[in-house]
Amino acid sequence: MAWYLIRRILQMIPVFFGAIFIVYFLMFATSGDPTAALCGDRGCTDATKAALEAQYNLDQPFIVQFLLYLKGVFTLDLGKNFSGRPILSVIADTFPNTVKLAIIAVIFEAIFGVLLGLIAGLRKGTWYDSGLLFFSLILISIPVFVLGFVSQFVFGIKLGWTTPTVGSGAP
Repeated sequence: MAWYLIRRILQMIPVFFGAIFIVYFLMFATSGDPTAALCGDRGCTDATKAALEAQYNLDQPFIVQFLLYLKGVFTLDLGKNFSGRPILSVIADTFPNTVKLAIIAVIFEAIFGVLLGLIAGLRKGTWYDSGLLFFSLILISIPVFVLGFVSQFVFGIKLGWTTPTVGSGAP
């Protein structure tokens, strides 16, 4: 059993680096000109563009950029966002709310999962069982962002049970 765990953990290493590389490559291949996005509609002078490229290592080859990114990930230096704030502090500001939402979601999932599982188990082979299985499969197949948008619309706008986070009724 220990060898199995060691082997699985060692298999995670190339998967981890492969996933990081694929995401980084896709961002690199599809992003266009980052300096144009930083300068806005008025554009950059050549000197400003060169300074931005040097600051963000955009003047380096792709593999050097990727290795510098990996170094930043492992040293927790994720750089700065467009407004100049360190990305790690932006993540740290929103992390407590993310944890709260995750805990609430796990509690709801556990309560409803156990409750619906008990009903399906007690009514095995009936339409309750089939209906709950169908309902569960539908909920699992819907992307979370769609489910969140629909939930806000139904519970926040139509039923008025909560305050919507976007739209005319938002605080």
